[in-house]
Amino acid sequence: MSISRRHEPFRYEFQPPLPCLIQLYEVNNARLDSKQGQARLLDLSPNGCKLDTPLNFRVNQNECKVVLSFDLIGPLAIRGSILWQDQKAHTSHYGIQFEEDHQKEITDELKHYAKKHREELAGQES
Repeated sequence: MSISRRHEPFRYEFQPPLPCLIQLYEVNNARLDSKQGQARLLDLSPNGCKLDTPLNFRVNQNECKVVLSFDLIGPLAIRGSILWQDQKAHTSHYGIQFEEDHQKEITDELKHYAKKHREELAGQES
């Protein structure tokens, strides 16, 4: 298990965190069919994300692959590998590196989402 602290120039931090669904589809190279669980995206970049969930995947003992489903401007479902876990009091934070090449799609979605979010905030201040 490698520890990676992303230092990408383009990373969007969600305030408040964005609800998403997480589904485990592979553990230690064995495929499985699991149910989706609730999670919250804390930040997102074209190559990965950080999220918070009450689920404990015990990544120090397991190699876990997941599918994340969330809506920015449109629905996205992206596969990734969990790189690290930070256990909190009642939840865990996870660092996920995306497997598929969704960089352009995520970048475009994030730009539109950020613009829409700024416009909504400006409208609330008026």
